[in-house]
Amino acid sequence: MAQATNVIPFPVRRVQPVSGVELMRRTNDRMARATETAKNARIRRGRKDAWEAAWRLSEYWRARLDWCAALNIAQKHGIADSTSFPSDDETTRFKLVETWREAVAKRLLTPAPDRGAVKWKLAKLAGCDFPYLPVKKERVKRAIADDVAFLAAHPTRAKRGTS
Repeated sequence: MAQATNVIPFPVRRVQPVSGVELMRRTNDRMARATETAKNARIRRGRKDAWEAAWRLSEYWRARLDWCAALNIAQKHGIADSTSFPSDDETTRFKLVETWREAVAKRLLTPAPDRGAVKWKLAKLAGCDFPYLPVKKERVKRAIADDVAFLAAHPTRAKRGTS
């Protein structure tokens, strides 16, 4: 059997395993060479991940609460297949409200990754539903002040003339 002439052999490069210490050294070297803007972006990315997780949690509980209300209305009026779902009692609704409020309070205390998140926190603080949340106003104000200080200390772009 003849070998195919159109096959090009490529050398196989074997990757050597790297120890944890060596990996840390390489990461530290890379971080030392990174610009301030790149370092700030990494820090903000971590804050954004935490913020989005808190957002998803509070939105989930809000959707559950809305579903419970919609299901109760549908069951009262015999709409579509609503009777095929188990009905929720008032105790369940109160537990959902409590869980949603706790999720919103945790989101208020989660570090903000950008000015939009700070604006959301300020709006929630000024909103009419804030007194029902299980968090003190002073604690949220402190968290917002920390966020504003962080965002000022970690800008998204370097100012002209700086590195």
